[in-house]
Amino acid sequence: MVCSESVRQLKVCRAPCGHVFCRSCISTYVRRCVEDESVFPLQCCLQPIETQHIESPGIIQNRLRQRFVEKLVEYRTPPITRVYCSSPTCSLFLGSNAELTSPNDQMHCSKGGCTQITCGKCKGPAHPSRKCPKDQADDDFKDLCVTQKWPTCPGCSNAIERNGGCNHMICRCGHQFCYLCTTEWDPDGHICPGN
Repeated sequence: MVCSESVRQLKVCRAPCGHVFCRSCISTYVRRCVEDESVFPLQCCLQPIETQHIESPGIIQNRLRQRFVEKLVEYRTPPITRVYCSSPTCSLFLGSNAELTSPNDQMHCSKGGCTQITCGKCKGPAHPSRKCPKDQADDDFKDLCVTQKWPTCPGCSNAIERNGGCNHMICRCGHQFCYLCTTEWDPDGHICPGN
């Protein structure tokens, strides 16, 4: 990620640990973070690189900085409460349903050209004055998970399929757990309860 080239001091991002990133390297790192949540948070030597470290003029482009700030809000929202635009051609992050006060709360998409209204509860298209429809596809998928014995992440409730390796799972939400018993992973030597 770091090129180790000599650069002028004015065009660098200094991480909290003291390491220096050139404009090209920090831009690449921020872009990867924006495109892939598993790269979040930005860090060097296990210390977070906060927004103020990349805000100096000329470090990264304004548009990339704005996308990064938007992703900070999204990534810091617990995955289970995230609501995305229900239009399959949009899928813009709309916010958290944790702040919703009514079962009929609707969330309006603000992306240019999209006029979709999404139900904050079921996260599907809005359905005013009706209860949330039971999603058969969700039920079918849950049945498949039970049949295949796929556990769900205790951190975000996403289904996990292991196709090899050890039982130490690191979900894309960052939660670490045991594949067999789904309890918190103990880095000092995990032992499944009941074994």
